Order: sequence, then structure tokens, then C-alpha cells
Amino acid sequence: MRIRLPFAAPDKADAIPKGAFLFLLLAAAYLGLSSLQLALHINDKALHFLTFFLLTLCFYWILDTSSLQLALHINDKALHFLTFFLLTLCFYWILDTSRRRTLNLTLSVCTALLGVGSEFLQAILPNGRDFDAYDILANVVGSLAAVGLSTWYHKRMVERKRLRKNYSAVPGEDGDMDLELGEGSGAQESGV
Repeated sequence: MRIRLPFAAPDKADAIPKGAFLFLLLAAAYLGLSSLQLALHINDKALHFLTFFLLTLCFYWILDTSSLQLALHINDKALHFLTFFLLTLCFYWILDTSRRRTLNLTLSVCTALLGVGSEFLQAILPNGRDFDAYDILANVVGSLAAVGLSTWYHKRMVERKRLRKNYSAVPGEDGDMDLELGEGSGAQESGV
């Protein structure tokens, strides 16, 4: 089993950075296990708010203000879903092994270990956060959505690669005649 460095990119020109999964994992761990409380709400101007939120989050993450309270309101479950969707999507494409092994590792690491284990760890740590079963549900649903999308695309990608590799047009010996339609090679048999 190898690690695919420029993962999830057809060519090196638009490759995702090598540390995307590690960055997402560390950012999710910091936000999930620290005492940082985010209360965000997406409305009609979701793109502007999301951009502002990400820039503000990066700024405050650099300054390490762990008691930060943001005034924007986004559903906590949507953040859990999005975080585990992105983590699982990145993790799936990091591994360069068979599709079945990648699927099993992704399900065990991202869905079971990170998705469920992070909530239990959050409940154990003294960070002012409570255990929430709906957070586990959002984590698992986000992770399974990414696994489903990734396996569908991976299967499609492998099938197209196989067809492209084995495809060779057979030149016709009789020109443009179609034997199935009765053209060429004489009259069709009848009877027997």
C-alpha cells in the first residue's frame, strides 16, 4: 500500500496539496476538542458569510484565542457533516491500493474511529463540551456520503481506464458491409 501524494487529481497541474488531509484533521481536532464555541447561521448570503467565517477562523486560529465566540449562526450539525465529508474525501484519495482495501480503511478510520471516537473523546476531555449523539450521526452521515461518492467515482474511473486500455477497433475486412443485416457473404440460410 502506497500513499498517493498528489491525490484526487488527474494530472499534477491541479493536484491538491499533499497535507490537505493532515491540515483538515488538525483543524477539525482543534475546533472540536478546544473550548472554542461556534454558533453560525447560513442564510441567503451563505457564500459571503462562509468566506468571512473561514478567513476569521484562520485569523483567530493563528492568534490562538480559545475562548472565541462568533456572532454568526451556522448549524453545528452542518459543520460536523461538512468536516467529516471533507476529511473522508481526502483520506479516501490518499491511499493508493485496491478499491476494497481503500473502502475498508476509510470506513474504519474516518467513519468509526474519527466520527464516533471524536465525540467520546470530546465528552471525556474537560473542555466545556457535552456529548451529543446527533453529532455522531452528522459525522457518520457526512463520512458515508463522501465514501459513497468516492467509491462511485473510483469505480467509474477504474472502469473507464480498463475500457480505454483494452479497447481496439477491429478493422472490417469487407468494407462497410454489415453481416448481421445480411449484407455481403451471400444469401442467408433458411431452414435448419
